[in-house]
Amino acid sequence: MNLEQPYGDGNHRRIRWRRSWDVDREALTATHRETGFALAFTPSPIGGYTARLACELPELGPDGRTALAQIDGLRQLQVDGWEIFHTVMRKPA
Repeated sequence: MNLEQPYGDGNHRRIRWRRSWDVDREALTATHRETGFALAFTPSPIGGYTARLACELPELGPDGRTALAQIDGLRQLQVDGWEIFHTVMRKPA
Protein backbone atom coordinates (compact mmCIF):
# COMPACT_ATOMS: atom_id res chain seq x y z
CA MET A 1 0.00 0.00 0.00
CA ASN A 2 1.67 3.21 -1.16
CA LEU A 3 0.45 5.82 1.28
CA GLU A 4 3.02 8.44 0.27
CA GLN A 5 1.39 9.09 -3.10
CA PRO A 6 -1.93 7.21 -3.23
CA TYR A 7 -2.91 8.80 -6.56
CA GLY A 8 0.52 8.52 -8.18
CA ASP A 9 3.29 11.03 -8.68
CA GLY A 10 2.16 14.58 -9.45
CA ASN A 11 -0.87 16.71 -8.67
CA HIS A 12 -2.41 16.12 -12.11
CA ARG A 13 -3.31 12.56 -11.07
CA ARG A 14 -5.54 13.88 -8.27
CA ILE A 15 -7.90 15.51 -10.79
CA ARG A 16 -9.87 12.30 -11.45
CA TRP A 17 -9.65 10.92 -7.89
CA ARG A 18 -13.29 9.80 -7.79
CA ARG A 19 -12.59 7.20 -10.49
CA SER A 20 -10.08 5.53 -8.14
CA TRP A 21 -12.77 4.42 -5.67
CA ASP A 22 -15.27 1.54 -5.56
CA VAL A 23 -18.30 2.10 -3.34
CA ASP A 24 -20.47 -0.87 -2.35
CA ARG A 25 -23.89 0.42 -1.30
CA GLU A 26 -24.95 -2.93 0.19
CA ALA A 27 -21.76 -3.65 2.15
CA LEU A 28 -21.43 0.07 3.07
CA THR A 29 -17.76 0.23 2.07
CA ALA A 30 -15.49 2.49 0.03
CA THR A 31 -12.26 0.98 -1.34
CA HIS A 32 -9.41 2.74 -3.11
CA ARG A 33 -8.44 0.46 -6.01
CA GLU A 34 -4.74 1.28 -6.28
CA THR A 35 -3.84 0.96 -2.59
CA GLY A 36 -6.53 -1.35 -1.20
CA PHE A 37 -7.31 1.25 1.49
CA ALA A 38 -10.88 0.65 2.65
CA LEU A 39 -13.41 2.28 4.95
CA ALA A 40 -16.50 0.54 6.31
CA PHE A 41 -19.50 2.61 7.31
CA THR A 42 -22.13 1.90 9.94
CA PRO A 43 -25.47 3.75 10.08
CA SER A 44 -25.63 5.96 13.14
CA PRO A 45 -28.77 5.95 15.31
CA ILE A 46 -28.82 9.75 15.22
CA GLY A 47 -28.51 9.84 11.40
CA GLY A 48 -25.63 9.64 8.98
CA TYR A 49 -22.80 7.12 9.19
CA THR A 50 -19.75 6.42 11.29
CA ALA A 51 -16.59 5.17 9.59
CA ARG A 52 -13.87 2.72 10.57
CA LEU A 53 -10.88 1.25 8.81
CA ALA A 54 -11.60 -1.94 6.92
CA CYS A 55 -8.02 -2.77 5.98
CA GLU A 56 -4.63 -3.43 7.52
CA LEU A 57 -2.25 -0.48 7.49
CA PRO A 58 1.44 -1.03 6.83
CA GLU A 59 4.06 0.18 9.28
CA LEU A 60 5.07 3.81 8.77
CA GLY A 61 8.62 4.85 8.07
CA PRO A 62 11.50 3.95 7.93
CA ASP A 63 12.33 7.61 8.66
CA GLY A 64 10.42 10.64 9.88
CA ARG A 65 10.08 12.31 6.46
CA THR A 66 8.63 9.18 4.90
CA ALA A 67 6.30 8.59 7.86
CA LEU A 68 4.92 12.14 7.63
CA ALA A 69 4.33 11.74 3.88
CA GLN A 70 2.53 8.44 4.55
CA ILE A 71 0.38 10.05 7.26
CA ASP A 72 -0.56 12.85 4.85
CA GLY A 73 -1.51 10.28 2.17
CA LEU A 74 -3.55 8.35 4.74
CA ARG A 75 -5.37 11.54 5.74
CA GLN A 76 -6.15 12.27 2.08
CA LEU A 77 -7.51 8.77 1.54
CA GLN A 78 -9.73 9.06 4.63
CA VAL A 79 -11.16 12.40 3.50
CA ASP A 80 -11.71 11.18 -0.06
CA GLY A 81 -13.26 7.88 1.03
CA TRP A 82 -15.67 9.70 3.33
CA GLU A 83 -16.62 12.17 0.60
CA ILE A 84 -17.12 9.65 -2.21
CA PHE A 85 -19.15 7.30 0.01
CA HIS A 86 -21.53 10.05 1.08
CA THR A 87 -21.82 11.37 -2.48
CA VAL A 88 -22.81 7.92 -3.77
CA MET A 89 -25.24 7.27 -0.89
CA ARG A 90 -27.07 10.57 -1.54
CA LYS A 91 -27.83 9.55 -5.14
CA PRO A 92 -30.80 7.28 -5.85
CA ALA A 93 -29.85 3.63 -6.40
